[in-house]
Amino acid sequence: MTFPSPSTQLRPLALAALGSLLLSGVALAQSEQTHRIRRRVDVRDMRLRGNHPRPIPRETGTVKLTDAGDGTAFAVEVRIDRSAGPAEFRGSATRSFLEGTFLYEGTVERLPDPFAELDARPGAAGRLANPLGGGAQGASAVRPLPKKYGIRILDDGGRLRVTLGGAEFESLPGSTKRPIVLIHGAWLDSGSWRAWKARLEGAGYRVIAPDWPGHGGFPLRTPTEAGNYGPKEIVAHYAEIIRKLPEKPILIGHSFGGLWVQMLLDRGLGAAGIALHPAPPAGVLPPSLRAAKTLLAANLPAFRRARRADVLMPEFSEFVNGFVHHEPVEARTGLFLTYARPTTAKVYRLGVLRKETRIDFGNRLRAPLLMVAGGQDRTVPAEVVAQTFRKYIDALSRGGKLRPGAPPTVLRRYVGRTHWTLLEQGWEDVLDDSLAWAERTLEAVEAGAYGAQAFERLAK
Repeated sequence: MTFPSPSTQLRPLALAALGSLLLSGVALAQSEQTHRIRRRVDVRDMRLRGNHPRPIPRETGTVKLTDAGDGTAFAVEVRIDRSAGPAEFRGSATRSFLEGTFLYEGTVERLPDPFAELDARPGAAGRLANPLGGGAQGASAVRPLPKKYGIRILDDGGRLRVTLGGAEFESLPGSTKRPIVLIHGAWLDSGSWRAWKARLEGAGYRVIAPDWPGHGGFPLRTPTEAGNYGPKEIVAHYAEIIRKLPEKPILIGHSFGGLWVQMLLDRGLGAAGIALHPAPPAGVLPPSLRAAKTLLAANLPAFRRARRADVLMPEFSEFVNGFVHHEPVEARTGLFLTYARPTTAKVYRLGVLRKETRIDFGNRLRAPLLMVAGGQDRTVPAEVVAQTFRKYIDALSRGGKLRPGAPPTVLRRYVGRTHWTLLEQGWEDVLDDSLAWAERTLEAVEAGAYGAQAFERLAK
């Protein structure tokens, strides 16, 4: 297995740039999620008044989860609003992902309560005997409040179940949104989605950004197993994750990830798909000599090296030409060190010209699809994305008109954007425009008000 790396002349510059980034305080993007919760009530929470059970008040509150930046460690803030006054907790938790569910486990500490000393007096009613509510239990039940509590949060598609200090809480109705799955492209990993993930989670979405199987990690390090995976295995990996989610998610993919999104939609997975500057499926060729030259200039070196290697690391010159050619020269080395990742060579050997990426363009059962192209993209020129779009339209049409029941299919071109669209200036506009399209389209589809539509839009 061969593993190309940047030239030795670049390494001192790259390491210096990385050190500069770290010393200057550049950190991973943080994201925050705030969920409204209420206490769960069952027969064990009933209090008797004579022979008639009377439920305790259903306390409400909020849970705030703040990502420290690595997607694993989270700061936790909990506020429970009770008739006797709020109870507030702060701490930390570690997140894991299993069987389509996020699990947060950790410890929180209760903030000082101004009423605690009054309620702890001998003979007091014992209101704080249960710090999370539950009513008085008599003077004998009064005891010092523990400072720390274990917390366990299950996030099943944005619907939370919280266990804190023996009390159980659940999400309030209407406080959840459809999950989103982010799929990265070649020579990048899930870290390329940090900014998008933070913005989406801040808007209340539950976001999952899994790496390709065998991929992800610090740049300039070769994954030992990445070369075992091709398009078929990568798409199957994401299909397994999506099937475990409680409802169909919105899929967003970049470059090869945009191709995987189309393949997943073709399999009936996903409520809607957004393909950002997607690699072309099998059977889609550049429509012009100019587009062919641009495509080959950016990708031919990788295709040649893929013939004799299992894993490819982009050369610095390739990364600049294909991704960051519009970025300032002094920033390119740091961007290369921060984001460039090794990628399986199979996506180049099997990903574009072979049957493994074949799509049924005429599939009228697939979910709505938005394709986004960039006018300054050298890796996947806008003309190539438009050619894929036309394949869909031709297959869904008859006699020059879309067939009844054709799924919504839209192409949006941004004149000045490059393949680095996830991170270059103005990425927020691309995200907001794309998400607004998905929300409007899904609302219309669910209401039965969205007929067969396909169109192209031009954006600045």
